[in-house]
Parts: sequence; structure tokens; C-alpha cells
Amino acid sequence: MIRIEPHHYFAIASVAPEVAEKIGDLARERIGGLQGIAMQPPKAQVMVFGDRWDPVCGHLRRFLSRNQIVHDWASPDSPGAAAAWGHATPADAICPVVRLPDGAEISKPNMRELAWGCRLTRNWRNMTP
Repeated sequence: MIRIEPHHYFAIASVAPEVAEKIGDLARERIGGLQGIAMQPPKAQVMVFGDRWDPVCGHLRRFLSRNQIVHDWASPDSPGAAAAWGHATPADAICPVVRLPDGAEISKPNMRELAWGCRLTRNWRNMTP
């Protein structure tokens, strides 16, 4: 890979059009590959299980969205809740429950615990929730 200044590229392309054609083909190939990658939806890092109308669950989901953490959400009343959660669904008394990227599950987390679990804090290795 080399870097060519635009004025040098145009000077070469005016003398040797086949070079410009080959570079154009390579650029289209690479851009097409990047477009394919960009079209794939990102995989969820966090899973939230809680009632649709629970204000705490809503706050957790909005916190994750604001911090650009891709997450899935399952409600106890949804038909595929157990399949989405992956095993037996949590009891209503401990909801909302959040499954973190490392697989740990925390019940009724506050924002600090959720930030710590998602490693949003600057010194997450030295912190305890």
C-alpha cells in the first residue's frame, strides 16, 4: 500500500489510463466489502429482561441506548421470552435483570452497576460496583 497525492495520481492517470482503471477496480472491490460488513446488524452485547411498562426497565434500556450499547430486550409477556432469554425466565420479583457481556446477570441494577458491568467507567478494573 502506498499513498499518492491527488496531483501525482492525476498526472500518472493522464499518461497511463490503465493504472487509473486498475486502481478504480481495486477501490470498488474494497468498498463493496466494507458495505457488506456495514450492512450486517451488530450483535447484542447485553440482554435486558423486564416488563414493558416498568419505569426502571425503561431507564435501563434508555441508558444502554444513550451509551451506544447494542442490547436485546425480552418482556415476560412476550411469546418467545424464554427462548430469547436462553433459559428459565427470572421471577417478576427480581426483574429487571440484565445479562452483561461476560455472561453475569444482575438484578435491579442501578446505573453505576450497569455502567461498571458494561465497562463504561474509566477504571473499571479497579472498581467495585
